[in-house]
Amino acid sequence: MLFELFPHLLIGPILASFSWVLLIGLVAWVLVFKTPLFNRFVDVPFKSAVCTILNIIFIFFMAFMSSEFHEDHKTASVHLIKERAAINRLLHAELPTDALNRQVERSVQKYLKNVIDVEWRDNLNAKESEAVQEAILELSQIVSEARRDCASSLSVPCIDSLTATNYFQSMDNLREARDFRLAIGTYERERLRYLLCVLLALNAAVAVLSMYRYDKRAAVVPFVMYGVSVWITFLIVILQAEPYVGIRAIEPEILEQVLRQIQ
Repeated sequence: MLFELFPHLLIGPILASFSWVLLIGLVAWVLVFKTPLFNRFVDVPFKSAVCTILNIIFIFFMAFMSSEFHEDHKTASVHLIKERAAINRLLHAELPTDALNRQVERSVQKYLKNVIDVEWRDNLNAKESEAVQEAILELSQIVSEARRDCASSLSVPCIDSLTATNYFQSMDNLREARDFRLAIGTYERERLRYLLCVLLALNAAVAVLSMYRYDKRAAVVPFVMYGVSVWITFLIVILQAEPYVGIRAIEPEILEQVLRQIQ
């Protein structure tokens, strides 16, 4: 879709949808009033029932797309909460020494900084950061190495099995939430469906203008009203199409809160 050309622009989806509606309106106007294709409807009225059917098809198609995009947007928000929950459990794992707890805190801080600044702000979760992957590896190694050292030396404080199990479970949850976030961020929407939406809207716009083929001036107000309705319909869908782009983009505020607490 057009707004993907400027993803960091907050009003990108608004400008893109307005551009498409303007293009649809211009093409429909030229087809109906500037070509002989619809001259017959000067004398023979275009059936309003046909216009209604075409618009119903358009609305149903947009509703199906909006439902899917809304579900993705909602799921992305849920996984962000899961990511924060996993981080909080790691920070409160209560490892046997202060040194281990400080290592976890430093690695979590590294993870959060790079997630927020690199993966989220710079790349809109469309590209992973190597520093984040390194932080995840460090978090896994902290407990693994501590348990290995405990097995080889009696003087080293041991991490009990329950704490280690909970810790690694939190690590798995963290990886899962991050993988989902990156998967949604890199997922490319099917451009064919966007094209079908535009074609359906164009078809319905031509039908609306055909009803007023006998009087160009009488068509202006109804057609502008119809164009605004189509624009709003496009916006409802597009604003949810990309969870991390545009005005309704999900922001990493809850991760920033955790980062501020440990800094």
